[in-house]
Amino acid sequence: MPVEAYLLKLIHLLQVPFGNLNTVWGILPVYATLILGEVYDAKMNYGRAVVNGVMMILVGADWAWHLSRAGSWDYIFTEMKLPWIVTASCLAVGAFTVILGIRRKDKKLATILGHTRFSAYFLITLYPMQARLIPWSESALVAILIFALPAWLLIYLCGYLARLALK
Repeated sequence: MPVEAYLLKLIHLLQVPFGNLNTVWGILPVYATLILGEVYDAKMNYGRAVVNGVMMILVGADWAWHLSRAGSWDYIFTEMKLPWIVTASCLAVGAFTVILGIRRKDKKLATILGHTRFSAYFLITLYPMQARLIPWSESALVAILIFALPAWLLIYLCGYLARLALK
């Protein structure tokens, strides 16, 4: 599959939640956190780690709500296993990040987990599949991984330019 096809898949992942007003509300707080975090506070601190962790917990709870509406809990051990694993991972990493930020002990780990631009990218791109707006696919996962670093750089550059413009 050519890189252009993966780019189109990524663009599709980004636009799907905006196709219906009912589905966009689960992802708008992530966009707001990403934009405000990049524009107003480029430096990582413990407070930002807490905010990032809370964002992950809220998104994980939203994903769990969407997945729980699919039916009984029997499907945890069937084809719905991957979405539940991703949801549980998001909730666990979010809770761990909040605790890390509140404790103010491990600055290096809080810096890694507190970077909003990277976690927000994954939360935004996984959202359509987690919220069952589109089915899980290998091509979507590959597209997300291929464009993770370029997206991080683009978000960083946009935030940097926005901070310069506000000064």
